[in-house]
Amino acid sequence: MARWSALSSLFLCVIWTLGTGRVFAVDQRSVAYDARRVLGISVHVITVNLNDPHIKVSIATAQGFPRANEPFGTLIGHAAPAAAITGTYFHNSSFHPVGEIVADGRVRSRGRVGTVMAITPYNAVTFAPSPRERRGDWRAHETVLGAGPRLLADGEVAVKARREGFRDPHVLGRASRTAVGLTAHNKLLLVAVRRAVTLTELAKIMKAMGCVQAMNLDGGSSSALYFDGKAAVSPQRPLVNLLVVHEDVPLLARTVPAVSPEVRKTRQDWLRGKAAEHFSAAERLSGRGRNADAVRHYRAAAYLAAGNASYSAALGSTLEASGEKHAAANAFATAGHILVRKQRYQAALARLKKAVTLNPLEVSAYDDLAIAYAHVQAAQRQGRAASGAVRPVQEGPDGSVKAPPASVVSESGRTVKQGVAMSHARRAAAARAHERERPYHRTRVSTANELYVHVTIDFDELLKRERIGAA
Repeated sequence: MARWSALSSLFLCVIWTLGTGRVFAVDQRSVAYDARRVLGISVHVITVNLNDPHIKVSIATAQGFPRANEPFGTLIGHAAPAAAITGTYFHNSSFHPVGEIVADGRVRSRGRVGTVMAITPYNAVTFAPSPRERRGDWRAHETVLGAGPRLLADGEVAVKARREGFRDPHVLGRASRTAVGLTAHNKLLLVAVRRAVTLTELAKIMKAMGCVQAMNLDGGSSSALYFDGKAAVSPQRPLVNLLVVHEDVPLLARTVPAVSPEVRKTRQDWLRGKAAEHFSAAERLSGRGRNADAVRHYRAAAYLAAGNASYSAALGSTLEASGEKHAAANAFATAGHILVRKQRYQAALARLKKAVTLNPLEVSAYDDLAIAYAHVQAAQRQGRAASGAVRPVQEGPDGSVKAPPASVVSESGRTVKQGVAMSHARRAAAARAHERERPYHRTRVSTANELYVHVTIDFDELLKRERIGAA
């Protein structure tokens, strides 16, 4: 009887992982916190069992990312995670993140220093050097966070901060620290040390706790650790991004590419239907003047149907009406990007011009804006070849953009003045030049709350119907 009691208290459940055929036995709760002493130093540790496929590690960003920060409590309130820790470094005045950021398979920021941690939809974790000479290909990964420097590699201390591009004395010297590490049993450790320690000391702490791979995160006054409604470590300043952990995430809410075409189509149809429901709800709420609630549903619709420009444009309009210009610009830039991909250049032009009007620093819009101008002008030139008044925007071998000397026809048929067209082209050229100088970014619609936070999605019935899940 005593033996049965001990076994029952462990409460194991068996999960069949979607698309992998692997069976895991996991504890009842896959995220746990404890405070301990390691090598004589007090350490706060959150242990995340990545063997549970319903655990999702992602990135939460501030509203208006990457040009804004937010109080720690606000970031937590938006993301509603089970656990969270400080993410990557950011610029003190522009708030641009330094490291690579990919959330839900979407590149949110580019970086060329430090180390990256990349996680697949099946919770397989890789630590690797940040891409230096080229942009990283993260198509197989759901979440990517670039920070550093590397602390452990294959179980050995591997601190080479200067070689990874770090020069800041706050990083190289003693400071309170946060770090993330992976054990040989696929447990992710989120670690915060309030005491000022060196990178090498932190690496030894991570190794003593069983990590075989580990990297440093932003620390000092940015050090933060959160678990189950409480802040174990509170930061001393607003933050731009967090590494967050969610529990009980439906399998089909993950970015899972390796499924059969039938399952993929079922998933897409289901998501489109849910997106339409949330869009209708948002329209009703917006008509009643309940913009805050409408924004929540517009975000859900835009997230669920990522290829629908109308949802992102409606989100942008509502955010603009609410006075959130930077977030609105991001949404309009997303709508413009979708329309450019669909080769609807005149419609894209209107959305992109709106984005840079609301926020001239919305860098993600400028590349698409130059493309849209070029195609609109080319179409006009073909239609009025005899006049020779319209010439397309051209990109030189050095990435510079030649501004059009004549007016451009907008979506409504009215002309845009030459000065406006030249201004947009110059900004596009400046954005490219700046991107060559530092790790710039391309942002899309800001999803401060993740899909499964915005929307209550019941995938259980779908999983049973398609016979791709397990109890």
